[in-house]
Amino acid sequence: MKTHNTLDDLNNHLFSEMERLNDDTLEGEPLEQELRRADGISKIATQIIGNARTILSAQVAYQNNESADPTMPRVLQMNEVTENGKALDGVRH
Repeated sequence: MKTHNTLDDLNNHLFSEMERLNDDTLEGEPLEQELRRADGISKIATQIIGNARTILSAQVAYQNNESADPTMPRVLQMNEVTENGKALDGVRH
């Protein structure tokens, strides 16, 4: 089963929204709805991209510092989540 929460998927959503906004026949309330939707997508995308940037920066810093403590900070660790949504570390995700 393919995961649908990748940065590639985000990129596809952003371009799809751009195409919808470029529809010259869209006007009135449907246009207003699409603009609200685009605003929401943009805000969420900004958070996702910021999170990915933080993780990437941490990974680069971690790999570039051979003398560092090899333990990845807990907040950056990827936890295996069980079917009920609870991680093996006991934290609900």
